[in-house]
Amino acid sequence: MLRVERSGKSHPTMLLVSAIALVVVMATVFEFRKRPKPLGWQKGNSLTGHSSNILAVAFSPDGQRLASGDQEGNILIWEWDNTQPVAALHGDQQRILSLTFSPDGQTLVSGDTEGTVILWDMVQGKEKQTLFLHDAGVIGICYAPDGKTLATASADGEIKMWDPSTGKKHARWKSHQEGISSLAYSTDGRTVATGSLDRTVVVWDVTTAKEKASLQNEGAIHALAFIADGKNLVAAQSNGEIKIWDIVNSREVETLRATGTILLSLGVTADGRKMIAGSLEGVVNLWDLDIGRDPMVLEHPKDPWVRAVALAPDGNRLAIGMNSDFSLIGWELGSQK
Repeated sequence: MLRVERSGKSHPTMLLVSAIALVVVMATVFEFRKRPKPLGWQKGNSLTGHSSNILAVAFSPDGQRLASGDQEGNILIWEWDNTQPVAALHGDQQRILSLTFSPDGQTLVSGDTEGTVILWDMVQGKEKQTLFLHDAGVIGICYAPDGKTLATASADGEIKMWDPSTGKKHARWKSHQEGISSLAYSTDGRTVATGSLDRTVVVWDVTTAKEKASLQNEGAIHALAFIADGKNLVAAQSNGEIKIWDIVNSREVETLRATGTILLSLGVTADGRKMIAGSLEGVVNLWDLDIGRDPMVLEHPKDPWVRAVALAPDGNRLAIGMNSDFSLIGWELGSQK
């Protein structure tokens, strides 16, 4: 297994998250016995290989592969049915904050706390391009649906649009009163959205880099995801709520309440019918909106915070980065009985 030395740098956000979690976890642990069970979902194997906190997880477009990144800069690649990683990647990166696959699945892109973005060749299993794009941590990376444009956002509020084949920058702008904490690219390729600790979600026109809408929320935004129609946006908040927004009319469509108090991570299927959220308390909730609005509990508090969750595009598989033992847990939707 590939190992690297720690950088020796502390991360204020992670320290704060851990401190708060120790306070709130005991207040919520007894609540979960009464919650709905994950009907039809089967817990898979524990995928082990990381030696530090898992901060990012991403599915390949076909749902067959997983990528996971940790706070030591390691990236592991997994096949769904294999309990051992099939590849280990490490470039000149620190803590991996964001991961995404290209639409064709042949490229993986990673962003770290130092503002570095690396494009990885998934066919050859090696680094093919390194870009020093930002002066702060790259908290979000998203491909346009056609794969010809990549959007990146950093913790200092900067957004960049660039050509992943050449590294040429198309546009850049800054947003929010506080740092950006999340980024999403619409499935129609026309819009990007940014979420912030200042409790706002800003929707941007990709072509003009102009603001289209500003959506006010009750909590800090830690994760965003577009639904396939490109008109609806899902936002996970620090008050335990998931809001679904109609971005065309700047209107709240629905609010879902999680059992976790402070939501840190989010996964949504393309049709928006299934959602997963990880929280500061270590609770992982799953919503199947075809069944109901009450969340199912997949994991309960063991150790604080779940920073990395992902849903496969077809909604039948999901992955959770567990920081109690640095493992990756897979769940799969089986046949209903």
